[in-house]
Amino acid sequence: MAALVVVAEHTGWPDKEPFPEWRAGMATLAALPNVHCKLSGLGMALRTMAVEELRPYVESCLDLFGVDRCFFGSNFPVDGVAGTYADLLAAYQEISAPLTEAERRALFSANARRRYRLAPVSR
Repeated sequence: MAALVVVAEHTGWPDKEPFPEWRAGMATLAALPNVHCKLSGLGMALRTMAVEELRPYVESCLDLFGVDRCFFGSNFPVDGVAGTYADLLAAYQEISAPLTEAERRALFSANARRRYRLAPVSR
């Protein structure tokens, strides 16, 4: 029997506790192999799209969960309190720039398609 798959949404809602406490909670979740992380909601939670503000959260999740259990998402229109969708996408692209092309493809599309059982996009 397959284990229940859980997706922690909005990067674990980091707006209510200090960063070390948030990271410790995410580490507890990441220790469970059936938990994945949707990297989203940071604009709403942090009220910014600044790369230097988002980077510690995104990089922590990638470190804790691994690329294969993370995927980018948005929380628009609510994330709009912090900037535009283009701002968010640019931040995600800058933060993920050191990753390989395959890892970025996984984060930006393949992992979400796999996790949510979506059909591949035909071209």
